[in-house]
Amino acid sequence: MSNKMSGLIKLAALSLLPAFFSSCNNDPANIGLDTLPKSDIIQGNSISKAFYAKNVIPDRVITDSHSSGATAILGYFSDPIFGPVKADFVTEFSLSKAGIDPFYYDPDTKAPAQEKMFPDSVILRLPYFYQDWFGKLDAKQKLQVYELSEKLEKASSEARYYNDFEIMGKYYANLLAEKEYTVHGGIGDTLTDSIWNTLQGLYPMEIRLADEVANKLFNLTSEQLSSDELFKEAFNGLYITTPLNPSSAGSLLLFNLYNRDAKLVLYYHKQVTNDSIKKYNYEFVIDRSSRFFNRYSHTFSGSIVTGTTDASMLMIQGLAGSYAEFDISSLIYEWKDSLKNNSGDLQIGISGVDLIFTADTLTKVDGLFTPASNVLQIKMKDSRGIMKNPTYIDSDGDEVAMFITSAAAFDESSLSYTFKLNQAFFEDAALGKVEVPVLYLQLPSSQFNFNRVVLYNNVAAANPVFKVKYVKHRRLD
Repeated sequence: MSNKMSGLIKLAALSLLPAFFSSCNNDPANIGLDTLPKSDIIQGNSISKAFYAKNVIPDRVITDSHSSGATAILGYFSDPIFGPVKADFVTEFSLSKAGIDPFYYDPDTKAPAQEKMFPDSVILRLPYFYQDWFGKLDAKQKLQVYELSEKLEKASSEARYYNDFEIMGKYYANLLAEKEYTVHGGIGDTLTDSIWNTLQGLYPMEIRLADEVANKLFNLTSEQLSSDELFKEAFNGLYITTPLNPSSAGSLLLFNLYNRDAKLVLYYHKQVTNDSIKKYNYEFVIDRSSRFFNRYSHTFSGSIVTGTTDASMLMIQGLAGSYAEFDISSLIYEWKDSLKNNSGDLQIGISGVDLIFTADTLTKVDGLFTPASNVLQIKMKDSRGIMKNPTYIDSDGDEVAMFITSAAAFDESSLSYTFKLNQAFFEDAALGKVEVPVLYLQLPSSQFNFNRVVLYNNVAAANPVFKVKYVKHRRLD
């Protein structure tokens, strides 16, 4: 049996024994221990301290990438808690990978037959899943489509697309399509609320674009239809937006652009005889070579108090919305003397360090679908100011996670989110071996997440808590 495993077993066994604690005035591990029986040999205990965070509104966020795909948000929502938010997006298309030679060749004989082919229409298909929305189900909104007038540059580590990208002057003024929709009306104008509530699955919103788009796509050259880059130079992509409508509560709708149902479909036909035709279609897809990004703008509510830890509530939202910032370095450094002097007969063992945030669950508004996020994440900023999972460099030179759980699920029994700090990091940081960075509380994939959470902050009995659990025992020799 390894020494490490043997030590763990001994420590587990000791945790079941009584303990004796000596006192030390500047030792946080001794707080409250003077009430324990002197005959105890070992005892577990914990210390909880309040700390406070502050709300931060970002200058801008990167919106051209997603860890699991291409997520596009569309809509306008007048949030009664956080204030209004507007979202739209830009996307390119790519050539079909099906190996089809469109338009110039007879699909049946493969012989040139362009003079027999004619365009019919082009349909934009945008799929979304049941419940991938936020706001008011029956709020009427307008979807508008424009063609980009400039080719999108490829995003790189030096050149990214942000939520405040200036779109004016980057698309043609001619409106290609306008569709009035509601969340459930997007998949059929006759779909009723009762039917919608029983549905599950994926549904495509279909938008017919102006005939000029069908003609433009149909008249691309064979070279442009054989090279993605040449195609994208000829057809730069689309800007899909919705106008502001302050008189409506509105809604936000999430489209999955990497889904196979997200595409631009050109319908055309072959004139077989004077009296008969044969119909075909060609799909311009959205894939990983298709550049895309989202645009978001907020009119922040006066209820979001920023820049001070005196704020009673922490307002966590996505889509370039507000998030929380906090610093727990002083709480960790308080343990320096306790751990530094851990060389006598009595030893302190840290068994867990938790950060606990309590949610305000009374922020729902009747008639609106505004689910709170089931998960929160703790982040830090890298040298470029980009959010990342918190890590540190340990004594071996390895990059190690600062938290055992940097993502916390909502606990309905305690109405809270709990994050567990890496014990090794806590001890190294307390002893001054590593720095404690400023930390941030966000939604997962916050650039593409329209949910939000309200947490208590500077509120008695509900504030954030820094909890250290430990045992104190006699040295094992």
